[in-house]
Amino acid sequence: MRGYAAAISTDAGYTEILDASTAGVGNKPATIHLCLSVYASVNNATLSFVKTYNGDHEIDFIIEKDSKVIACEVKLSPSVDDGDLKHLRWFREKVGNDCCDAMIITTGGAAYRREDGIAVVPAALLGA
Repeated sequence: MRGYAAAISTDAGYTEILDASTAGVGNKPATIHLCLSVYASVNNATLSFVKTYNGDHEIDFIIEKDSKVIACEVKLSPSVDDGDLKHLRWFREKVGNDCCDAMIITTGGAAYRREDGIAVVPAALLGA
């Protein structure tokens, strides 16, 4: 997650992102997308992302199951501000009630839900 978050707004290629994400791992995955797709498939969900044609908006991960979606953004920061959430707000407005949740994954230490309903989740809580 950290490697992905650091590289999302750069022109880093797959190899650089993979190396940053899996430092010290000998048997690296073929592609990050393939690994996440397999995980989603096992849970009868699909994984995708959105980036508008002109690049004004993007959502890092969209998890979809039974016509409902969860929008996820990843930020390499322990805290978030309103500017970090503009794409999630845009997505919720466009998708409407089919967007059942929105979250931003951070490097922070506490999970909480903001007044606007967006969940803030530390990446450390996503591990096993």
